[in-house]
Amino acid sequence: AINAVYGGGNRANYTYGTPLVTVHNCTASIGSVYGGGNAASVPGTNVTVNGGTIGNVFGGGNGLLSAANVTGNALTKIYGGTINNVFGGSNTNGSIGGTVTVNVNDAAENSCALLAGNIYGGGNMAPYSNSGNYPQVNITSGTIEGNVYGGGLGQTAAVTANPRVNLTGGIIGGDVFGGGDAAPVTGSPIVSAVTGSSGTRLFGGGKGATATVTGNTTVTVSGGTFTDVFGGGDAALVTGNSTLTLTGGTMSGTVYGGGNEAGVNGNTGITVSNATILNGVYGGCNVTGTIGGDVNLLLSSGTIGAQEAKTSVHGGGYGKNTTVSGDVTVNLGTKGQSYDGTVIYGDIYGGSALGSVNSNTADTTRLNLYKGKIYGNAYGGGLGDSITEALVYGSVKVLLDGAAFNISYSDDDYRVPLSGRLYGCNNVNGTPKGKVYVTVLSTSPLNGGAHTLGTYEVQGVYGGGNAAAYDPTDPNTPTYVEVHGCDDISIEYVYGGGTAAPVPATAVKIIGAFEIGYVFGGGNGKSRVYGMENPGADVGLKDGISYGTGDKIGTTQVIILGGTIHNVFGGSNTKGDVPNGTNVILGDENPQICAFNVDNVYGGGNEAYLSGSSEIILNCIEGLDEIYGGSRMADIDDDVNLHILSGTFGKVFGGNEESGAISGSITVTIEESGCLPIKIGELYGGGNRAPYSVYGYEVDGSGKVLRDAYGKPVLKTSGAKLYADPVINIISATEIGSVFGGGLGRAAVIYGSPEININMVEGTLNGVYRYVAGSSQPGNKPYDPEQPEYIGPNLELGKIGNVYGGGNEAAVYGNTTVNVATETGKSAYIINNVYGGGNQANVSGTTKVTIGK
Repeated sequence: AINAVYGGGNRANYTYGTPLVTVHNCTASIGSVYGGGNAASVPGTNVTVNGGTIGNVFGGGNGLLSAANVTGNALTKIYGGTINNVFGGSNTNGSIGGTVTVNVNDAAENSCALLAGNIYGGGNMAPYSNSGNYPQVNITSGTIEGNVYGGGLGQTAAVTANPRVNLTGGIIGGDVFGGGDAAPVTGSPIVSAVTGSSGTRLFGGGKGATATVTGNTTVTVSGGTFTDVFGGGDAALVTGNSTLTLTGGTMSGTVYGGGNEAGVNGNTGITVSNATILNGVYGGCNVTGTIGGDVNLLLSSGTIGAQEAKTSVHGGGYGKNTTVSGDVTVNLGTKGQSYDGTVIYGDIYGGSALGSVNSNTADTTRLNLYKGKIYGNAYGGGLGDSITEALVYGSVKVLLDGAAFNISYSDDDYRVPLSGRLYGCNNVNGTPKGKVYVTVLSTSPLNGGAHTLGTYEVQGVYGGGNAAAYDPTDPNTPTYVEVHGCDDISIEYVYGGGTAAPVPATAVKIIGAFEIGYVFGGGNGKSRVYGMENPGADVGLKDGISYGTGDKIGTTQVIILGGTIHNVFGGSNTKGDVPNGTNVILGDENPQICAFNVDNVYGGGNEAYLSGSSEIILNCIEGLDEIYGGSRMADIDDDVNLHILSGTFGKVFGGNEESGAISGSITVTIEESGCLPIKIGELYGGGNRAPYSVYGYEVDGSGKVLRDAYGKPVLKTSGAKLYADPVINIISATEIGSVFGGGLGRAAVIYGSPEININMVEGTLNGVYRYVAGSSQPGNKPYDPEQPEYIGPNLELGKIGNVYGGGNEAAVYGNTTVNVATETGKSAYIINNVYGGGNQANVSGTTKVTIGK
């Protein structure tokens, strides 16, 4: 057994060359091996270990008594043996004037088996200060039971340089650090790993809290197998930026742009291409730590998660004590990317999991979905839990432009959507505090190919969150959802609000789409959430209390300019109130090039109670099958106003479609002043199979409207009038087939006295429009007589077929009034008949028809 081996002298400097130290004996037992001297300097060192049992190997000298400096380079080559620790630098005290290199490779000829403990590029409590050079650790093969460090051991082993750790092979049982153990680094560490290497965790920074990196960190993985990868340190701060580039390899754990329990003062950047990451990607830190700058996360290709183990991608960190101060940008692919993108088996978030982002409130979180496949859901915000909010203090901007969603449902009777949804806000808990924008430019079939009608590519797009309220700093802030792509978008549901989550207000704009099943200004109160009944998705109400008194709070606005859309609702689906009213606007004064093909429009909701008023304004649209001022089958607790300015319609109803109580007045106004003539097949002041009463409805002890056995509201048939009688005002139109003051169908009775006012003038158009070649929509083009269907601004007096004061097979329990040309200067052109009563329908009161002034 030998206590120590030195390449230099004992307290005697050596100046004539580089001493060589080589250990060949596999059975040798040595306490320590030093390339330099004992309290003495040497010009350089060269240590080779092929075998033996050795406590510590130092590329430098032993400075326990006084400094043992190396004025030149220090080279350490470990080919075999059982070694506790390998240091590229000196022990206790001693500088290295040149470059430190530690090579570990057990494949060298005639070497013994290699089993090493810890590897350090720096020294043991001895600093390395040489900014022009760098300590370098190269591991080609062998088994390392401990950790690998680019820096040194102990607080005094500071490194002023740019450490490098290169893993081209080897099995590392511990962790890999670009920095030191407890030793700080003033410089920019670089860690790289390629195919053949393996280990547990890779860190760009240091380990202990004192192992600060004053500089940038860079981690590059092109191959190998590891658990977790961090751009920052374990418990050590990085004062600069961190950059992670993963172009290959398999990570069985998680990738973080920040540290494990430590922050990065600068920016973090992560690029993933062709790598496999099984447990998620986070732009921020794990457990605790702040990213002082911005986060940029680019997922170009590869796989994240597994089908049997769902995971998540987050722009922020993981943990309630993690923060991102600046902007967050998460890109799934790039715009125009031609090759296959990343497959994510799980969810993707712009925000954090339990933590916060955008503590600089003027900053923005962006989630851009260009190329890739998502077997989960996407959220512009973060992920909270039942206790902890995940906050986004700035604004959120979500863009879907080409990424593919897999749509899946639970296999129970409720068919709850499990994947395929896009949310502007949070999941479970927490909220963005700034504005939220969701924009959809294109969607993609999961397995490629063409868009197919009836096969939706995204289950739902939401402005709000999933079981997480949107609670912005300024409560007078709607969510903004915009969809435009004439032939490139296929979505089943579009919501301005959230799922089982309130928002203060909404603004939805559809410029075009290949196909959308349903558009709601409100939220989704239908689907079950986490196995429980959906509590509803109110607009303007949070826990039953108003968000405030702003002019937008409690309102929805839906603007439809083009696209193939089957159903449009101003309100919510199943549960979700809009207390201050809905506003649906169809068409535009300056028509777009997307064809307008909408089936049914409702001012209210589907089955969701509406305490506010509903309003529909129709501008430049070519046609609708049916339009309802009310809801499909839900209560409305305020007035209904339907204002038609242009377009062609099969049937127009002032009331509801199937059921629901309207606790307010109904007013329908027909005024031809848009960009196209008004043509209506049948016009009703009442509903389609849905009854209405101006006396109100029977209620239970809690004020809830009572229903009969068929689900219809139980009407009051007499008493004090609570609402004004239904009114139809026809000011101008090109053509109306039949006008009814009442409803359609035996169930669509009216208790009240509907009034029809036909006081018409010549219709006007708001410009000179003609059709765009290849489109069914007009466009504002210069006059060209070769273009078909030119329409000028001056129209003749419109024609009406039949007028009925009552309903169409629907009784009116009250009086009816029909006024034709009773105002000065107004007239009417009725080509068939005028009836004070109904068509095969009773009127219980008086009928009054007045023609002329």
